[in-house]
Amino acid sequence: MKVWMLTGDNGITAKEISISSGVTSLNSPSLDIPEDISVDDLEQIIYNLPKKSQQIFVPGWALDIIFSRPDLLKNFLPYLIECEGVVLYRSSPGQKAQVVSLIREHAHGKRTLSIGDGANDVAMIISAHVGVGIQGKEGNQASAYADYALVRF
Repeated sequence: MKVWMLTGDNGITAKEISISSGVTSLNSPSLDIPEDISVDDLEQIIYNLPKKSQQIFVPGWALDIIFSRPDLLKNFLPYLIECEGVVLYRSSPGQKAQVVSLIREHAHGKRTLSIGDGANDVAMIISAHVGVGIQGKEGNQASAYADYALVRF
């Protein structure tokens, strides 16, 4: 089982939460796509991915570029599926849903479970094999569309 973190949070917050929750580790090799690199540099990273990385950090703007280019997606998706720790930050609701849909389509034999607590997670929850919504400060939208709802976390 692999746990991925898809969040709208900024990179620093996402990294701290991913470490404290065990999604990633300070001691594991990682690929960190910076928020401030050029599209040309992003292309070079995607075309020259290391053989294996245990964890990866990807900003939302990079996902937009990767998703819009079949050549980049073809290189990137198998690598992403193999990573142990995945953090996609500054992700939009549509990107979260698109990632879950791509995994459903390309990671044959795997099942997806999405957990969220707000309206920004609804599309991701609906896209998963199993959706879990958490009721709370963010409201009830996520739980209204989920297969399972948690009233407390």
